[in-house]
Amino acid sequence: MPSDDQSDEQLLVNWREGDEGDGSRLVRRHFDSVARFFERRVDATALPDLIQTTFMSCVESRENVPEGVRFRAYLLGIARNKLLMHLRKRRTRGDDRELSEEPVAGSTLHPSGFAAAREEELMLIRALPTLELDLQIALELFYWEEMGTQDIAVALDIPRGTVKTRLARARRKLKEAIESQGASLALAESTVHDIRRWANSIRGKV
Repeated sequence: MPSDDQSDEQLLVNWREGDEGDGSRLVRRHFDSVARFFERRVDATALPDLIQTTFMSCVESRENVPEGVRFRAYLLGIARNKLLMHLRKRRTRGDDRELSEEPVAGSTLHPSGFAAAREEELMLIRALPTLELDLQIALELFYWEEMGTQDIAVALDIPRGTVKTRLARARRKLKEAIESQGASLALAESTVHDIRRWANSIRGKV
């Protein structure tokens, strides 16, 4: 009998062995994470296609998930690649900047959707889209999705040590972005220091 308490690893093994039911369970388990990933960065018209193509690629490559790599980390790595492909199609010709180093503003984390939020939350919501894409992703996977540095390394395709450096840089730039909104240094520092609490609060509203 299938069980909802089976690990991702076991569901993946069963899926590879032909159990499509466990494959569907595994996909459903992580659907919301993928949807949130795209909702923060693309408009509603692009959302369904990006989600669908991410899971289609996952189905096609399920045999390629490396040993010891968590399924969600691998899946979000696919999502990031699909996002970069989507953004590449929309970019201006002749622009040779790295897409992962550009700010990307999404449709979900927008101040207009958080009328009752505290001022610190609103500053955080306004500041996040100003960060480079991969800095946004690193922060959101760490604080919103509560993923560890090893899983984030898989999703971003970088060494684990680089994740820690990137998170530190992201927090520093986030503080600078909050200060640029007119916040005092003390308030900017306290907001970044409490980012996990703000993330938990915002998560319930997204």
